[in-house]
Amino acid sequence: MTLHPLTLLVLALAGASRVFELWLSARNQREIERRGGHRVRPDGTLGLVIVHTAWFAGMVLEEALLGRAGLPSGVLWTAAVLAVASEGLRIACIRNLGVRWNVGVVILPGSPPIATGLHGWMRHPNYTAVVLQLVTVPLALDLPWTAAGVLLPKLLVLRHRIAIEDAALGRG
Repeated sequence: MTLHPLTLLVLALAGASRVFELWLSARNQREIERRGGHRVRPDGTLGLVIVHTAWFAGMVLEEALLGRAGLPSGVLWTAAVLAVASEGLRIACIRNLGVRWNVGVVILPGSPPIATGLHGWMRHPNYTAVVLQLVTVPLALDLPWTAAGVLLPKLLVLRHRIAIEDAALGRG
């Protein structure tokens, strides 16, 4: 099984990003717990992990088994620009939430939800960025079946996760 070098590069960068986010999340969780906070369980993280794992596996399998689809270059370039923008939005969200950004649902009692910056404009900008990224990265790599295949599962998992977050934050 030989993958295109661009696919390998994108998968490596996306994987490195996810590993960094797990490290940052663990660090942030320790800090919130030090301040008297706690992680809510269950928090829907398993569903997120399953969808993201399927996303990585889907890109590898689609390219290895079906090859690239041959989408028009305009679609590929538009998807690439949106994929980069979605990563920028994710980074901005992580910065905006600071120590309160986490992969899990980690609550700091007595602290209201962050409603400044990006989070003052929309309720879940990070999830918007992630959905956009899960669709545009495979499209930019000319792997449309993966893009289509992860969209509905991701939306269903996020619906469940947002309900958990809202309940934990007293928004429910």
